[in-house]
Amino acid sequence: MTVRTDGRPQLRVVQWASGNIGSRALRAVLEHPDLTPAGLYAHTPDKAGRDAGELCGLGPTGVIATHDIDEIVALGADCVLYMPRACGMDEVCRLLASGANVVTTRGEFHRAASLDPAVRERIEAACESGKSSIHSTGSSPGFITEALPLALSPIQRRLDGLTIEEFADLSRRDSPGLLFDVMGFGKPPAEYNERRLSVVRDSFGPSLHMVADTLSIPLDSVEAEGEVATARRPVHIAAGTLRPGTVAAQRITVSGLRDGRPSAHRGPARLSR
Repeated sequence: MTVRTDGRPQLRVVQWASGNIGSRALRAVLEHPDLTPAGLYAHTPDKAGRDAGELCGLGPTGVIATHDIDEIVALGADCVLYMPRACGMDEVCRLLASGANVVTTRGEFHRAASLDPAVRERIEAACESGKSSIHSTGSSPGFITEALPLALSPIQRRLDGLTIEEFADLSRRDSPGLLFDVMGFGKPPAEYNERRLSVVRDSFGPSLHMVADTLSIPLDSVEAEGEVATARRPVHIAAGTLRPGTVAAQRITVSGLRDGRPSAHRGPARLSR
């Protein structure tokens, strides 16, 4: 960290990944007066060597993307904004051990107690080694599934259960990897399986656990169930085309159970149009 002439801190920040979310975070870093872009990690090799401004819709910045974690570690940044599509614990531990604080939108870190004990031990050891920290944040999971319910709960005279509903129109989201590979849009309904449900359960389960713990009604377990609707005709969205008979809409409910019944659940309906 450096200090400006006016006494305000100037933090050197690395953006890790420049996808749909990462590119917006990168733009915010570039435009923030108290942040200095120190580097950019690109998951896809074809983005390596390109200017950070080009990858987020701004002019040239002189910050060049790299696909080499060694180059990122060597920068000695104050903070890494870790926003990949899939979490790599080895990457996170290496960043923390290097002395970089990590701010992430990965849902795995929303509740420390939900981490595998061995993984949590590795993360804590890396923080201790690098004298660093990790902070998990986001809109959902995050603000909608944690901060807002807890802020509203004190106005209730009696709280028997908590339901959070999220509806998302993803037709304009140009993220083929997320929609087709992770979420299963454009796939045959038969491929909508336990793997898809487990991804959502693992993403939002920690939030439900954390809210329940804070309200002193700890959960016994978290379960997920879902259903899909298929396209009747070709549907063209920003990420590609959904063929007739493939998944075009889906509803997933993640429920936190206590004494065999739901105490808190999140029931999003994620729609392609």
